[in-house]
Amino acid sequence: PILMAFIGPVFTSISKPGYHPTPELDIERRQNYKVQAIALGGLSSTNISSILASGYDDFGFCGAIWQANSPINEAKRCYELIQTHHLPYLSS
Repeated sequence: PILMAFIGPVFTSISKPGYHPTPELDIERRQNYKVQAIALGGLSSTNISSILASGYDDFGFCGAIWQANSPINEAKRCYELIQTHHLPYLSS
């Protein structure tokens, strides 16, 4: 069975120039809740809060960290923002 679907780009891609979101990928159009929707594309510390408050089940990001002036600081900022939303699988 299909357990999850990677949906993206949710925002304009950080690592793939010219790769932009389309209306067809809008989470508001979601109809299948049996499959986890995983947000990808353009996620960073500046917009992760909007994803956490949306209908996505989870998310992934790489470009924000890879291309940051300080990858460690960007990763820490994202982690801190995620913690404020009390995601149970990230609790220590």
